[in-house]
Order: sequence, then structure tokens, then C-alpha cells
Amino acid sequence: NPWILSQSPLQIQLWIAANPKKRKRDLERLYQLRAVGFIWDTYEWRWQNMFRQLRTYQQQHGHCNVPSTHARLGTWVRDQRAEFAKIRAGQASRMTASRARALSQLGFEFVRRDTRQRQQQQLYLQRIQEYKQFRAKYTSASSRNTTATTTVTTSGMDKTLRNFVERQRRIYRQWLRNQSSGNDSNNTTTATTTTTTTKRA
Repeated sequence: NPWILSQSPLQIQLWIAANPKKRKRDLERLYQLRAVGFIWDTYEWRWQNMFRQLRTYQQQHGHCNVPSTHARLGTWVRDQRAEFAKIRAGQASRMTASRARALSQLGFEFVRRDTRQRQQQQLYLQRIQEYKQFRAKYTSASSRNTTATTTVTTSGMDKTLRNFVERQRRIYRQWLRNQSSGNDSNNTTTATTTTTTTKRA
């Protein structure tokens, strides 16, 4: 029971009191083992060793994205991302709060930037497909009557899709404003025409 070494003196005394003769002997052995640097948790020891290697790599390269050419360290880095993914999925994981904090302090990317971009692109395409399906369902109302389209959009879309559509429209309106910021008559005409088209979309 090496855990007892991390307890308070009072807790140690209470632990010994349950079986004084045996536990005093056990405690002495535990102290002796700790004095010679005995490793209780081999996983933690390996983790700390690899973390030190990652810290050295980060100091040399300025990031923690270890390539596959560093086989051992690269595998360990992928394992840390996998353990973090388990937490996000609500599964049991060896990624503790202290380990996650230590990695974060190095600037560790628990989700690679390229992975995030790929996921965002997939989500974007998914929302586009959902919008196409929505338009197909309400095609008669959305293609002939602007007022009806607005009503259907408000009452018919689920919140996620509605937020997506509204965000795309805000981005588009901002783009139109940027295009017409020079007060160019052609740009203004184009913006007006396109805005009208957008309202009917």
C-alpha cells in the first residue's frame, strides 16, 4: 500500500492502529523502498520520462507535433491525443488533469490543427447537405414567396441549421459591404441585386 506514504501523519497512525505489528513493519519497508528510489507506478514513470523527452523536443523545435520519424516519441504523442479523445467521448482514460495541464503548458495540440480543419470542413459540407434537403422539402414556398420563406426558415429549421444559415448570410452581407465600401456605382448595383437574390434564397 504505497499510497499511505502520501497521507498525513494522523492518517498513517490510524492506518497502523488497525494492525500495529504488521503495518509498522510494512511502513518501514515502504520507507526503505522509497529511499532507494523504488518505482511504484511504472506507467507514471514511463509517462514522465516521455514527457521530459517531449519537453526537450519542444525546446528544440518550438512545437510538440512530433513526426513519425521519431518513432517512440511520436507514438507516445499520438497515444496522448487518443487518451484525450477518450475523455471527450466520456470514456475511461489515463489522461489525468495534471498530465493534461503539463502538456498544455508546452503548447501541446490535443487535436491537431489539420485534423480540426478537416473536421470543420466535413461539418460545413454536412450543413450544406442539410440545407439542400431543407430547401427541397420547402421548395414551393421558398422559390415563390419571400415572406413564406422567412416563416418557414424560422419555424421549420432546427436550431443548428438555422444558426449555420444565419452565419453564412452575415458573412455574405459583410463581404458585400466590403465590396461596396468604395461607393462605386457598379459595386452598389451588384450588391443590391445580389442582396435581393439572397433574400429569395
